[in-house]
Amino acid sequence: MIHLFSSEALAALICLLFIAIATAAQFFQWSWWCSMTTADTLLAVVSCIFACRGVASGRQCKWPSDVDFTSRVALVTGASSGVGYGVSQELAQHGWTVIMGGRNLLRLLEAKRSLMAKKPSGRLVVLAEVDLSDLDSVRGFAATVLEQKEKFPVSLLVNAAGVLRRHLHRCEDTGLEEMIATNVVGPMLLTNLLLPLLEETAERSGVSSRIVNVASSCHTFLGVRQRCSPGEMLAALHPSPKEGDDKEAKVETPTMEEFTLGNFVGYYGLSKLCVIWWTSVLARRVSLRFFCNGDGRQLKVFVACCHPGVITTHLYRDLFPLPVLDHVLYYPSLLIGKTWKEGAQAVLSICVEADKMVHGGYYMCTGEYGPNSGINCLSKEARNLEGANNFCVWAEKVIEAQRIIPKKPKTGQSVAAPKKIMRVKFVT
Repeated sequence: MIHLFSSEALAALICLLFIAIATAAQFFQWSWWCSMTTADTLLAVVSCIFACRGVASGRQCKWPSDVDFTSRVALVTGASSGVGYGVSQELAQHGWTVIMGGRNLLRLLEAKRSLMAKKPSGRLVVLAEVDLSDLDSVRGFAATVLEQKEKFPVSLLVNAAGVLRRHLHRCEDTGLEEMIATNVVGPMLLTNLLLPLLEETAERSGVSSRIVNVASSCHTFLGVRQRCSPGEMLAALHPSPKEGDDKEAKVETPTMEEFTLGNFVGYYGLSKLCVIWWTSVLARRVSLRFFCNGDGRQLKVFVACCHPGVITTHLYRDLFPLPVLDHVLYYPSLLIGKTWKEGAQAVLSICVEADKMVHGGYYMCTGEYGPNSGINCLSKEARNLEGANNFCVWAEKVIEAQRIIPKKPKTGQSVAAPKKIMRVKFVT
C-alpha cells in the first residue's frame, strides 16, 4: 500500500535505519555511541524526525505563474476535512471560487469559517450538504449546483470524499455497501449529472474543464489471503435476487461481528480499485465524444485520478472502538505520513498543472503517472479493461434502478433504522 518509490516509503526507510543503527550501537557498545551526551542523543532524534518529515512531505504543486484563476470555479467534495479541505484551501488561496461539498452541514460551515480566517483571495461557498452514499441526496445537490450555473460555472470537479469503515454497512435505499457507495457510485452519479455543465463551461471559456478523482495505492491490496477476483468480491457484497424472488424485496445477507485488519482494508482497496476503473472508462467515453485528432478541436473535459499518499487525516476515526485512539495515533503517524495539506499537492497538480498531462492517467504523490512513469504503479486488476467496463455497467444499472423505483414512505419512524452489518462469503 506504500509505494516503493513514494516519499513516505523513503521517510519510513530513514526512520528504520536510525532505529537499526541506534540498536546496533547500543548492543555492540560502539565508542562514539557511549561517548554521546543526553543533548547529543536528543539532537540526533530531533534531526531524524526533521529528516523524516522533510522527505515525507513530498512534491509540491507547481502553480502556473501566467494563469489567472480568479474567474475559475471548483467543486470539491469531502471539503470539511482531510484532502478535500486542503484542496479547498489551496484553490481559494490562489483565487478560485470553491463550492464546498460534504455530508455534514455544520462541519462544512465550520470548515468554511476556518478557511475564511486565513483571508484567501478567492471565495468559499456552501450551497447544500450532500451524502454521497444517498443517491437522492446526490441528485438534489447536483440540481442545486445546476440552478446556480450562471453564477458558478464549474470548471473543476474534485471527488475527494471517502470513507473507511471497520464494519461493512448496507445503504438502505440502494442496498450498496457504504464504502462502495460513498467512494465510487455516489461520485459517479454526481459527475454524470455535472458533466454537461463542465462541457458548457469549457465551451464558453475555451479552457478544458477537469475531473479529478482521489484514488489510492490501497487498490493493490484486496485482503489477506485473497481468494477471489474483484468482480467476485463485488458480487458477494451485492448479490442479485434469485429467479422467482420479489425483486423489490431487500436482499438479506448474513451478518458478521468483526472484520480483520486485512479484510476491511481490502474492501476499502476494492472501492479505490473501482475509482481507477471508473476513471479509465470515463476518460475513454469523454475522448470518444469530444476529441478528434487533426481537426483542431480541443478536449473539453480532462479526467484523471491520483494517489495522494499515506495521509494522517481522521479518515481512520471509525476504525477504533475508542475515539481517543484516533487522536493518540494521529500525531506519531506524522513521522512518515503526509499532512492533509501535503497530501492535497498531488490532487492540485492534476487540477492546475499543464505539462505532460495524461488523460485518464493515474498520478502518484511523487508526480508520476500511470504506464508512462516507468514505474508499475497500477495493479494487474486496475489494468483490466474488461473488469472496468463490467463494473461501470453494473454501477449504472444500480443508479438507474434506484432512480425508477420510488422510495416507500416511512410511517411512524422518527429515527432512521441502524444500518446492518454485512458478512461476505468468499468464492473459492
